[in-house]
Amino acid sequence: MEDAESKEQQHGPASAVQNAGSFGASAEADGALLTSVLDAIPDPIFVKDKDHRWIAFNDAFCTFMGRTRAELHLKSDYDFLPKQQADVFWAKDELVFRTETTNENEEELTDAAGVTRVVSTKKAVARGVDGSKVLVGIIRDVTERRRLQTQVVLGDRLASVGTLAAGVAHELNGPLAYVLSNLELAGEALRDVASSMQSPIVRELVDAVADARDGAERMRRIVRELRIFARARDERREIVSLRRVIEVATNMTMNELRHRATLVTNYGPAPEIVADESRLAQVFINLLVNAAQSIPDGHADRNEIRVTLSTDVEGRAVAEVSDTGCGIPRDAQSRIWDPFFTTKPIGVGPGLGLSICHEIVTSMGGTIGVESEPGKGSTFRVVLPASQKGTLAPPSGVVDTSAGSARRGRVLVIDDDPKVGIALKRTLSRDHDVVLAVSGDEALRIVREGATFDVVLCDVMMPVMNGMDVYAAFEAMAPALADAIVFMTGGAFSQAAREFLASVRNTKVEKPFDVPAIRALVKERVRRR
Repeated sequence: MEDAESKEQQHGPASAVQNAGSFGASAEADGALLTSVLDAIPDPIFVKDKDHRWIAFNDAFCTFMGRTRAELHLKSDYDFLPKQQADVFWAKDELVFRTETTNENEEELTDAAGVTRVVSTKKAVARGVDGSKVLVGIIRDVTERRRLQTQVVLGDRLASVGTLAAGVAHELNGPLAYVLSNLELAGEALRDVASSMQSPIVRELVDAVADARDGAERMRRIVRELRIFARARDERREIVSLRRVIEVATNMTMNELRHRATLVTNYGPAPEIVADESRLAQVFINLLVNAAQSIPDGHADRNEIRVTLSTDVEGRAVAEVSDTGCGIPRDAQSRIWDPFFTTKPIGVGPGLGLSICHEIVTSMGGTIGVESEPGKGSTFRVVLPASQKGTLAPPSGVVDTSAGSARRGRVLVIDDDPKVGIALKRTLSRDHDVVLAVSGDEALRIVREGATFDVVLCDVMMPVMNGMDVYAAFEAMAPALADAIVFMTGGAFSQAAREFLASVRNTKVEKPFDVPAIRALVKERVRRR
């Protein structure tokens, strides 16, 4: 027995198998050669007996497990891995033993350092001269490959969400434009009637229209927030307001938050940052959803999710998401950024959310960290460097109306949705002469017939001849009209449209537009002409 043990320690895996009675070599030299060959293979290799114990392995397996040969010999997965992982390995090993078929699959494994990795394991049964069975396995660490695949899938998913968001925004912004415009006009008319006529019915109608307009305004804000994700297909960094990003995230997750906790916000001064708005919104959506999920259902009035915004001593923007949830176990806090690690129950999440958050934030030059006390909650802290490129430009279409003129102007409205055109005509006809065109071709015909205009309100996304085509045609036949175009966009979701709008100096307004703002804009343009 002593001779066998000394030979095993001297010769490693080959001799260990020989001692198991399965692969005995006829000469000691053959065993030494096999040991040398196995140890030269960079992939971890192991051999298990019928009791699922490791009876042989190479150097790469010891390195992979972070254990010595003595620690691993005749031990099983249950001695080193979390029970739920060991259960998975045991069941799959037993299937190979029973069926004697080659098996290859991916599994999660937590090593001695506490790092969870994804491994691809290929296993097969071998028989010794005495007919006994052993299981031979080879391992490959595919964590990085899985991470990259997940990023590709996430990118595709974001692109799909972006395409869907752009389509929804474009389809809703048109109707919202004329709903809001008509409600504004109806409200103005009813207020005029109410001021000269004391009627309970009229006053109630004024209130009803005001409530309807508030609802439509709420829908407009939601649609505008959806449009952030319309840009998710292509990463685009620009100067953004971190407060706006956080407000979008809280609005998008409010239904998840409201049933678990009270949302408290404390927005202090913070510098603008350079970031991709859609990706950064994903970070805070994930942090807010995680905060909500850490709090059990019920008793929302007793729990709190707090979002704060501030500036640190170095002038960086700081955002914190705190909760009164279950907290993170201390032994898990250093691992929460690892891909595929999760403290949630199996099937609730793949353990990628925080690793992706970490990658997004660090790619923008920032940091993300956590402080957590089990049973009392967690605080995630995102720090991002301030922009060095100045401040955000004021929204397009903001005009100076301090100097005005009563001159009546001529306005051409080009939009493929007739109701949008009619709503604009109702809005502007009090002060201007408005001509409608439901296509780019019709607008060109009107101009070719000699009509002139002070302002052209032109939709960007139209079938057949879009706003870009109209601009090009006007540049060729009437350059002054090209300069007079104000582009209306309900979601310029094509790459060409985004690039075009970024390249031209013309004013842009978003649908659905604000009635007083569009009146002020047209009035100012007419005055300048």
